Amino acid sequence: MQRKAREVGLRLSYRKIESGFYVDLNGPLPAMQALPRQLYPGLDAIADSFGAPPKLRDRRRILDRIRDAFEERLADMVEAINDVVGHLETKEGATVIGHSLDFDPGAKTHLVGTLAAFQAAVIQSYSGIPVRTLLEECHTVIEHLMDALLVPRSRNTLSFEQKVEVLRDREIFAAPGLPVDMIGGEIDAQLIELKDFRRDSKHRGQVPKAPDAERLADAAVMAVQMLLTAIRREGADRRSKSLPPPR
Repeated sequence: MQRKAREVGLRLSYRKIESGFYVDLNGPLPAMQALPRQLYPGLDAIADSFGAPPKLRDRRRILDRIRDAFEERLADMVEAINDVVGHLETKEGATVIGHSLDFDPGAKTHLVGTLAAFQAAVIQSYSGIPVRTLLEECHTVIEHLMDALLVPRSRNTLSFEQKVEVLRDREIFAAPGLPVDMIGGEIDAQLIELKDFRRDSKHRGQVPKAPDAERLADAAVMAVQMLLTAIRREGADRRSKSLPPPR
C-alpha cells in the first residue's frame, strides 16, 4: 500500500492502536482521488489469494472496511472543499481555485461529458496512459471550457492560442495568492505549451517526455478549475441581473 501511494505522490503511514489500525494519508487531493484505481486491484488480488473460505471472508471484510473508510473520508474532504469554494465565491465574491478532480460546471451541463472524460484520463495517467491520449484530453477540455466563455464569433474564428490570450487578458487564468513556482509557471503559458506538445505529438510524431506531460496535465487541472470558476461566476451574474429589483 505504501509503495502504491508513493507512486502517485502520496505519503501513507499506519500504526496499530487498541481498536485496530490508524492510517495517515497525506498529499495532493487529485492524487488521493486517483489512488483507488492504483490500489484496489492489488488489494483485491491479495484478498482473493486466500483459498480457505473463512480466511477469504475475513480478508474481504477487512478490505471492505478499508475501502469504505477511505471513500467516506475522501467524500467528506471533497464536500468540505466545495462548501468553502462555494461560500467564498457567492458570499465573499472571491476568486478561489480548488485543486481537485471534482469539477462543477454550474449550469453548463453540456460540459459534463467532456469533464468526465478529462477526469478519467488524468486518473489513468497515474497508472500509465499514452502521453498522446492525455494531451488530447487536456486540449479538448480546455478548448470546450474556453468556448463556453466566448461569444460565438470568437469561438469559430480564434485559434486555441488566441482564445487563451483573450481569456488571459480577462484575468481568467490569474491565480491570486498562489505562488507561480507551485504550479510550474504561468497557467496561460503552460496552456500554449500544451497546445504545441499536442500538435507535435498528433501531427509530427514527437511525443514529449512523461515529466513534461504530467506537469502540463497538472496545469490543465488548475486551468479547468479557473475556467469553471469564471463560468459559474458569469452564470451567477446573469441570474442576479434577471431578478426583479427589490421593492
